[in-house]
Amino acid sequence: FRSLFFRSLKRAELRMTVSPYSQARISARYGIPSETIQVLPPMMTWKPGPGTKAEARNRIRERYGLSDFVLYVSRIEPRKNHLLLLDAWLSLECSKQNISLVCIGAPSLDVPALNRRVKGLNASQRAMIYWLPKVGLQDLEAFYKACRVFVYPSKAEGFGIPPLEAALCKSPVLCSRGTALDSYTFFDPYRFDPYKLFELEDQLARLLKQPPDEAFLQKTSDQVMQAYGGHQSADLFYSLIRQTLFNGTEHRHTGHQGHPQPLRGI
Repeated sequence: FRSLFFRSLKRAELRMTVSPYSQARISARYGIPSETIQVLPPMMTWKPGPGTKAEARNRIRERYGLSDFVLYVSRIEPRKNHLLLLDAWLSLECSKQNISLVCIGAPSLDVPALNRRVKGLNASQRAMIYWLPKVGLQDLEAFYKACRVFVYPSKAEGFGIPPLEAALCKSPVLCSRGTALDSYTFFDPYRFDPYKLFELEDQLARLLKQPPDEAFLQKTSDQVMQAYGGHQSADLFYSLIRQTLFNGTEHRHTGHQGHPQPLRGI
């Protein structure tokens, strides 16, 4: 598979990836000039509905019995770094403050260290941790809106969608600075090194005690929408395809309002 990928990458007329980080990694790993790899971020097609945070809290309370919680949304595997968040939650004694930990996502790879830590928890701690493999879209949106803090401690990401979704729901987001997430500067100053427990502890304690105001949450949501919520990626993709196939020459018709019509065969 790697050999086939390498050959395809070398021969491709158009190379695209989702972030500057993955662009740099592909360039270094395969010896491809970075300027020949186009960065095409995913377009955020999901948008939160009109429901209020109060309505979301009521829904989560009624359906799951939760009213005060820290949230993480991701499948479970080593690079997702659930153990760091669990250790921070334990260190801050959140269970004694009646602050639960909710992790939504199914296991995809075994994490022995995480399994050992969970087995070592006492009964009161276990009762405050919720592992939900999957929830419906309406419940997921409600979890985003209702959480006290959304934490994304991942050590390695090519892009990273969940913290952007949480930001669109105007939730306080505490995000790792690792890999592709390093470009999420709109979360500043609420970011941390995913290899340093004390940074996450300090930031989480700070957010739980003094969350950002509504103006900050609205600004962050607006910045995420501006960067990833429009049609920039679709427009860029269309432009790249047209330039690659026709060397930038106009070979298409427009509709009566000037909207581009699909290229034949695409």
